[in-house]
Amino acid sequence: MIIRKVFPSKDIVEIQEELRKLYGDNFVVIEINQIKKYPLPFIPLFGKEYTEVIIEISDRPKQQEQKGFKNEFLEEVILKQLEELKRELQSLKTQQQQVKKFTVKVVKRDSDLKGEDKKFLNQLGDEALKLLDLLYERGFDEVLTVKILREATGYDIENELFDLKDTPYKVLSEAFSKLYGFKDLEQEEPQKVIALVGPTGVGKTTTIAKIVSNLVLNSRKTVGVISLDTFRVGGAQRLESFLKVLEVPFRKADTKKAFETALEDFADKEFLFIDIAGRSVYDELSWKEIFNIFSDLPEEKLLPLLTVSFNMHPDAVLEIYRHLKGYPLKGLILTKADETSKRGAIFTAVEEMELPLYYFTNGQKVPHNILLATPSNLAKLILETE
Repeated sequence: MIIRKVFPSKDIVEIQEELRKLYGDNFVVIEINQIKKYPLPFIPLFGKEYTEVIIEISDRPKQQEQKGFKNEFLEEVILKQLEELKRELQSLKTQQQQVKKFTVKVVKRDSDLKGEDKKFLNQLGDEALKLLDLLYERGFDEVLTVKILREATGYDIENELFDLKDTPYKVLSEAFSKLYGFKDLEQEEPQKVIALVGPTGVGKTTTIAKIVSNLVLNSRKTVGVISLDTFRVGGAQRLESFLKVLEVPFRKADTKKAFETALEDFADKEFLFIDIAGRSVYDELSWKEIFNIFSDLPEEKLLPLLTVSFNMHPDAVLEIYRHLKGYPLKGLILTKADETSKRGAIFTAVEEMELPLYYFTNGQKVPHNILLATPSNLAKLILETE
């Protein structure tokens, strides 16, 4: 509906206020004109100026207009709140990504990682970042940490991040099963002659006692032990005393002939263990003498296991391996997990040696502190704090 109104005032603001009093907000100004009115229509004298306003009034009922206005107002408020929330969420997401990038840089300095691996680390979710920190704390190097995390994580499309596929224990077990080889001594075809080979101080004799105890007491296997350690004071005696309690036969052999005689005496045993005194890796003559004693054994029957400890530096382990790899080393035993929290450091060497893992030891108690080398047991050793 079109309405024409005339006002004596020239102040547009005052005119708008008058119109609002009459029609509320339910009008639209179409035209404004300045006009003159005269006392006598036929005599153009003594005229006064007025303001003519032409407005359009909506045909909708006033109540509906007010309701529509309220709804539009509420919609506008809600839209503004949603926009504000979006801005806040985007800000939080940006801050979170910055924190994650900062965490990666603080935990470990850039080294030999490729650009693709660095990008991967900067796309880790919260749980994956926690595992990243833990792996660094346990001594795993950057390259190996990336390999483990690539196996342990899946891509979250919604958040555009790589995060853990399951619990830390399960994903680590799965990752280790793909990255390393594991073997069970009891699954070997008998008769096996197992020789623990390695430097002094890694606990070879104690480890033999633990393995023999578990084979005899838990698996009901028949076992014999031969000691080539005839020079270390008290070494063979302590082992012999322990084996007597288990009723496991024990022989000393300081020559190849004595060793072959002991083999004949133990021909009915499923497993034979050889106790060898630790030697310097640089003593090549001594190592040749040891392996010369084994020279007549069929290769498939002899099982030399390199024995090193978790607390050894990986470079030292690799140096030992490189001096001994000319001999038929077939597996690894890692000892003394209880003496270091950096249990992952040695796996830089483990990866390069590519030997399967047979046992872990984690204390001095016989026969308790020994674990079969399995992905799950390795995951436990890495995750546990003590």
